Amino acid sequence: MGEDSGQVTHYFDPKTIGKGGDLRTVRWLEESRTKDATGVLSTRSMYEFDSQQQRRRTLAFSSHPERWACPHPMWPMRMC
Repeated sequence: MGEDSGQVTHYFDPKTIGKGGDLRTVRWLEESRTKDATGVLSTRSMYEFDSQQQRRRTLAFSSHPERWACPHPMWPMRMC
């Protein structure tokens, strides 16, 4: 699933949503239309959401000069 916010498109795969009590985890991909000043075009993240405490925590983050944050074998959204 994706959402375009103008300069960045955000994607997440509903199949990657994990549930455990009040916690939810999701893998997230963001792709910019153009590279930023450091050469980053896309990023991949894994977030944990706590609905009870209304907070979010970043579990993993990586940035990439390639589209779709590729290549990376453990990213389940095989969009490469």
